[in-house]
Amino acid sequence: MCLTTSLLYNKFSLQHTYGLVNTKMNINDYTAKKLRELRLKNKLTQDEVSKALKYKSRSSYKSIELDQNTISVEKVYLACRLYNISLMDFFDDFYK
Repeated sequence: MCLTTSLLYNKFSLQHTYGLVNTKMNINDYTAKKLRELRLKNKLTQDEVSKALKYKSRSSYKSIELDQNTISVEKVYLACRLYNISLMDFFDDFYK
């Protein structure tokens, strides 16, 4: 497990242990919403993001934004690099 993934896992574990997990939305719902929000904020198309995240087609990425499919941690990491934010920043709103 890489350091970033380890830090993220530890944050999730600590916040879950101390009851800070957002019970209104599950992690897949949150991730789909956050990816769409970041894409629109940065004025990118689904096609541009799908290429940056190394998907073979736009429809693969579209299904993630629509919460019809899940995204891997590696792809979330690539999205964070694309939008120049940390993994911690990406998931920060999940715990508010």
